[in-house]
Amino acid sequence: MARSTAFIYQQNISRKYQEEKRIMQCCRNSAIFIVAATLTFYQSLAAKIDVISNNGVLIAGKSTELVCAWQDTEEVSVSGVMWNIPGKTYIFLYATPENRTCNNGTLIPKRSLGVGYRHTNWNTSVRCLNGSALLLTITNIAEDSDAIRISCKSRTASFQSAWYKFDFPNAISQANISTTSEDVAGYVLPGSDVTLICSWNPEAQNAYFVCWDWPSTGGEYVGDPWLYCYNYAIPKRTCERGHLRERESNSISYPLKGRTSVGCLNESASYINITNVTAADDGISINCWGITFDASYTLRVYPNHCVNQPCLNSGECINNGTTYHCKCLIGFKGPNCSKMRIWLPVTIGIAIVLLLLIIILISIKVKLLLYPRLQGAVRSDSILSNVHTPYMELGSI
Repeated sequence: MARSTAFIYQQNISRKYQEEKRIMQCCRNSAIFIVAATLTFYQSLAAKIDVISNNGVLIAGKSTELVCAWQDTEEVSVSGVMWNIPGKTYIFLYATPENRTCNNGTLIPKRSLGVGYRHTNWNTSVRCLNGSALLLTITNIAEDSDAIRISCKSRTASFQSAWYKFDFPNAISQANISTTSEDVAGYVLPGSDVTLICSWNPEAQNAYFVCWDWPSTGGEYVGDPWLYCYNYAIPKRTCERGHLRERESNSISYPLKGRTSVGCLNESASYINITNVTAADDGISINCWGITFDASYTLRVYPNHCVNQPCLNSGECINNGTTYHCKCLIGFKGPNCSKMRIWLPVTIGIAIVLLLLIIILISIKVKLLLYPRLQGAVRSDSILSNVHTPYMELGSI
């Protein structure tokens, strides 16, 4: 009876365990499906810009066609999609959420805030291709358009904007990033801070804002294309009364999170501070850009080879980034100052002999100085011993 009861109890426990296991498996599969569906949805709304003319190559002096494509959704059709280029913005509004075709849609070209940009004389046009693509045509593109960024975006919250930067191989660099931090042979040591300065020609670039950004660890830009943008006070473009916009991604793959700060130096320079650099920051490409210029700086971080004090015999360790070398004290040599130079024992022996000679000479000198006094004292004692006092003579009577 006891055995049958125990057996039944064990079966019930087993059934309950199997049931809980099935429930957990079902919940896990549902969670995976929801996450995958969410990621697919957001990825589908990510816009993409491609050059479709001249076999996808930018050629100065030739007409250039760029297509912005995205996933067709009702939400996007309500807000419309816009091309932002220097000096002008094109907004295309579809007829209705149900009629997301080019027919009966409305194209609204308007001047953008960049009326002072030097490329407002572009000959541009935009037309609708279908419910999920717009075509931008630029007829007079030139090499001085290098580093200009244009964007395709929407006011839809889930729509991920696309940016495209003009890149001509033979174009002259429009901006430069330098570092004022003390680094070793161009490398930054872990745990140190670094300051980067971006500078450009204010007359040629006519900058109204400057932005700093960098991609995620996967190489893609997360969310908005800017993390820090400083808007200058118009029209003098001075730091005073300007405005700094900041935005950091919540992605766990976003590097340098919480370790950066940006400031304005003048109308043609901006800086970024990065604190507590780590080995994981090595290779991050940090960009400084405006509407008509662009520059990048690759952060190089190498481990501190001197942290374990590899130099022996009080040698000084000097880190060279990829390796180190030891500055040895006199008498030692070798990569780690572990070897004694050949002449060192001889030098030490000679020094000991000289020291002994000095001690002997000093002792002889002292003896010579004290000897006459000792002799005088001995003669005085002998004279006193031969003198007879009167009481001695009286005592003898």
